[in-house]
Amino acid sequence: MTIALKTIQRIGNSTGIILPPEVLLAAGLHRGDQVTVRVERGAIVISPVEALRPEVMEAGERVISRYADVFRKLAQ
Repeated sequence: MTIALKTIQRIGNSTGIILPPEVLLAAGLHRGDQVTVRVERGAIVISPVEALRPEVMEAGERVISRYADVFRKLAQ
């Protein structure tokens, strides 16, 4: 996804870029999410932090136990 040119600007006492909603949506991010920021070959890369909340883990465990036989067959 490519978006229009953005300008690095002052935000309070910091400096930043305002991300439009469609960029956040495409990245699966929401206001308040934690991200990691790194530089790779001169590019700034922003990635979501994988937070494993207890309710998400419980839901995953239920799915795995319910479809254990299917997952075993898929793993072959």
